[in-house]
Amino acid sequence: MVSFTFNSVRHAAALLLLIVSAPSWPFSQLQASVDQNPVILGQSFQLQLVADANVDGQPDLTVLERDFSVYRTNVSRSTQIINFDRTTQTVWNITLLPKRAGQLTIPALELDGIRSQPIALQAVAEPQQAGQIQPAQLQIELNNQQLWLGQPAVLTVKLLLAADLQRGSLNPPQHPDVDIQQLGQDQSTTEVIDGRRMQVIVRQYALQPQRSGQIDLGSVNFEGDLRMQGGNSFFNGARLRTVAVASDPIVLTVKPQPDSYQGQWLAADLVTLQAEEFANQQFEVGQPITLNMRLTAVGTTAESLPDLALKQLGDFRAYPDKPQREGGTQAGQLVARLIQSVALVPQHAGTLTIPEISVPWWNVRTNQQEWATLPAQTIEVAPSSSAAAPLAPAVTVVSAEPTAAPRLWQGLTALFALLWLLTLYWGWRRGKPSSRVDIAAPKPMSDRSALLSQLLNACQQNDASTVLNLLPRWASEQHGQVIDLAQLKQLQPQLSAEIDQLQQQCFGQQRGAWQGATLAQLLGQCRWQQPQAAALAALNPL
Repeated sequence: MVSFTFNSVRHAAALLLLIVSAPSWPFSQLQASVDQNPVILGQSFQLQLVADANVDGQPDLTVLERDFSVYRTNVSRSTQIINFDRTTQTVWNITLLPKRAGQLTIPALELDGIRSQPIALQAVAEPQQAGQIQPAQLQIELNNQQLWLGQPAVLTVKLLLAADLQRGSLNPPQHPDVDIQQLGQDQSTTEVIDGRRMQVIVRQYALQPQRSGQIDLGSVNFEGDLRMQGGNSFFNGARLRTVAVASDPIVLTVKPQPDSYQGQWLAADLVTLQAEEFANQQFEVGQPITLNMRLTAVGTTAESLPDLALKQLGDFRAYPDKPQREGGTQAGQLVARLIQSVALVPQHAGTLTIPEISVPWWNVRTNQQEWATLPAQTIEVAPSSSAAAPLAPAVTVVSAEPTAAPRLWQGLTALFALLWLLTLYWGWRRGKPSSRVDIAAPKPMSDRSALLSQLLNACQQNDASTVLNLLPRWASEQHGQVIDLAQLKQLQPQLSAEIDQLQQQCFGQQRGAWQGATLAQLLGQCRWQQPQAAALAALNPL
C-alpha cells in the first residue's frame, strides 16, 4: 500500500510547477557539432548548436551563407531533474548544403555574447565509399544545351528517395532571362538501385531563353523531411530528418536570331499549317463561311506561335475568334498547336479568292528559314437565296409577221393610252391622282408589311441573328430587286454602322448585348426610289 504525506505532495507540486514554467535562464556555453565530416557536395548535413539553458533567442546564421545554403532550422528544448538537480538545454538543428567542394569552415556562431567554436569541414564531390546511397539524390538531364533564341530545352529532373517522404519541396532554377514552365504532372515510380528500393519522382520543365549568350541558371534544389529508420523514436523506431540536395549547375548557350531572317521569329524543328478545303461547296452572299486553321509546331511552346491573320480581304468581311493554344510533350518532344477560326462573310456574288497565308519559321535542324504555307482557295458565291426574287420584267411582244408591225404597234399604243386614261380617271375618283404608272406589278403590300413587322419585332426583342436574316429580304422587297447587305449600305448609308454592328455581333470575336432600338428608328427613315416604267417609253416611238 502506497501512502503520501502532505510534505511529499507539496514538494511534487512545486517540482511540477518548476518544470512547466521553464523560464529563460542565462547560459554559459554554446557548443557546435556536425553529423558528418567530410560532407558531400550536393547533399545536406546537420549542424547542431546546444545551449546549456532555456534560451528564447536565435543565433545569427547569416555568417554561414558565404559557403553554405541555409535551409530549415528546428528548435527543441528539454529539462531534466535528477535528485532535484535541474538541467536545461536548447538545441538548434540546422540543415546546411555546401556551395563548393574543398576545405570549408563553419565560423563561430554568437548568441547573447556567447560564441561557439569554429569547425573545419571538408566538402567532396563524390562519396568516399563506393555504392554509398544517400537518403535523397537529384539527377538531371537536358535534351539540348546549344539553343537558338526562343527555342526551349526540356529539363528532366529525377528525385531519388531512400526513405519515406513526409514533406518536401522541389524547386527549379530561377533566372530573369529564361521562361521556366513545368510540363505535365509528376510521375512517381519505385526502382531498385544497388539492391535498395527507392522512390523515384520525375518532373519535366521547359526552359525557354529570352536573350542570347551564355546563361547560368544555377541548380535544381530539393528540401524536405524524411522518416529515417533506426532512430530512437518511442513509438516506431524512426525519426524525421530534414535533408536538402542540389543538382549540378545548368548552363545554356543561346544563339541570336540571324540578321537575314524575315518576319516574326519562330524557332522550331518542324512547322505545318493546315485548313479545310472548300472545293465543290455552295456559298451565298451574306452567309458566313467558317475557315478553321491549325498551326502545329514541334520543338517549341504554344506561347511562341504567332496569331494567324488574313490580309487583303476586299471580297469578305473577316470576324476572327480568339485563338486556342495548347502544348505539351509527345514521345519526348515538345508539340504546340494553335487553332484559329475565322468567319468570312462574302460581300458580293461571283468567283472569290481566300488569299494565301504564310508563317515564317527558323528550322533549327537545317539552320535556315522556311515557310509554312496555306494555299489560296477559290470559291463560287451565289446571290443570297434569303432575298426575294426579282420582279417580273415587262413583256415585250415580238411580231411574227414583219409586214404587220406598223398596225400592231399602233394598236398597242392606242390600248396603252386608253389604259393610262382609265388609270388617271380611277385616281381622280379616289382623290389621289397618280403622276406615274408602274407597268410591272408590285409585290402585295401585305407581304411588305409583314416583313417590316417581323423586322421591327426582332429589333424590339434585340434578336440580332433574326434581324440579320430579315434585312436583305425586306430591302429587296422595298428596292424591287435582289440586293445584299453590302448593296443595302450603299443605298441606305445611314444603316451602315448598324449593319456592321450586327455582323460583329453574329460573327465577331467580341460579342456583347446588341440593342435594336437605333436600327428600328433608322428603318422608318429609309426612302426607296421605285423602279421607273422604262418599257412605256419604248411603246411610244417618235
